[in-house]
Amino acid sequence: MEDEEVPPIHISAVLYPFAAAFLQAHGCTIHIDTNPLRTTVTLPPGATRTLLPSRTASERFAIALPGSVIIRQVYDPSSGHSALFIPTHKQEEAAGEQ
Repeated sequence: MEDEEVPPIHISAVLYPFAAAFLQAHGCTIHIDTNPLRTTVTLPPGATRTLLPSRTASERFAIALPGSVIIRQVYDPSSGHSALFIPTHKQEEAAGEQ
C-alpha cells in the first residue's frame, strides 16, 4: 500500500488536552468548531499515511509524522469522521531509542 499525503482529519469531538498537546508538539494544527462540534487536525508537511488492511467498513491508516512518530487513524466513510490513536509516552520513548 502506497504512502499518500494526508488531508485534514475531522473528528466529531474535542481532543483531550494531552492529545492536542502531543499533536501540536509534532507540528499539527488543531481547529475546533463549536457548531457543529468538530475538531479538524491538519498535519505538518512531510506527514504521510498508509492504508492498512481492514475487515470492517472503516478505513484504517498508519500516519507517519516527521520525526518517525506513528499515529493511527480510523476513518468512517459514512460519517466522514475519524478517530485518532496516539502513542503513549512509553511507546514514543521506545521509538526514539531505535
